[in-house]
Amino acid sequence: MTTTLEPLSLRASLFPLTILPLKNNDLNALTQALDAKIAQAPQFFHAAPIVLDLHSYQDEISPSFVDIKALLDARNLKLIGVATRNELYKTTAFAQGLALMDPKAPPPPQTNPSQNAKNAATSESASTNKLITQSIRSGQQIYAENDLIVLGTVSSGAEIIAGGHIHVYGKLSGRALAGIRQQSEARIFCLEFNAELIAIAGVYQVKEDFDPSKLGQGPTQIHLENNHLKIVRI
Repeated sequence: MTTTLEPLSLRASLFPLTILPLKNNDLNALTQALDAKIAQAPQFFHAAPIVLDLHSYQDEISPSFVDIKALLDARNLKLIGVATRNELYKTTAFAQGLALMDPKAPPPPQTNPSQNAKNAATSESASTNKLITQSIRSGQQIYAENDLIVLGTVSSGAEIIAGGHIHVYGKLSGRALAGIRQQSEARIFCLEFNAELIAIAGVYQVKEDFDPSKLGQGPTQIHLENNHLKIVRI
């Protein structure tokens, strides 16, 4: 009996990645800085996929991808790719089994702003938003391709992730990551703010950085300003 295999169907998807910038080959300095960050939010970094960003790398010697991978493996972090325009680094990284993560070239300049705006609006409306009508318990993780709306609380130890904005109509006590598709205009809104970690477009802060107890009570908005997170009472 002959079994006919279904044709392989590949599809694109989006997953949150942690970008690790590397400016030189000083692995001791990298180790100290990395350990300090992991200590701030160990659950956030647990088994996280890492992309090594070499766009600001300034050392004349090529990075030691083997040593960097071993350093990350020892901390339960997984180096999966490298972002660089240097052809030598690309060749070396690929030989070590790493993906090349540079973004594609930017699209050509817009020639019809009104039509492009209409197309963008149509595309946005077709994107997948997600509505959660109950509270999110500790240990749960919720992901939305575009905007995420939660009609309840987000408990400590829970994690919510969105490609676009995050709206929490309750108390935000867990981790909230908005704009993971590098949407720097994304925002986080909640009725009560006590988060463990917040992030927008990869820029993040942990509770020790902003201390919610000093911000007062009430509805809160978080957005990016000059590549820094700004927390504002509404």
